[in-house]
Amino acid sequence: MLVKLRGWFDEWSTTARAVIKKRGYLIRLGLANRKAPQRKSPADALDDADATDLE
Repeated sequence: MLVKLRGWFDEWSTTARAVIKKRGYLIRLGLANRKAPQRKSPADALDDADATDLE
């Protein structure tokens, strides 16, 4: 019984990923994970500070 349920879930999730394109919906269904926030490197922070000095 559990093997059949897993097979059904695999088929369902494949279909859902093909049909549903909105990432937020896939996350709510448990078929995608949230992306980690992008952190700036120290060099990027210095570039941003230099750019504000020019204004």
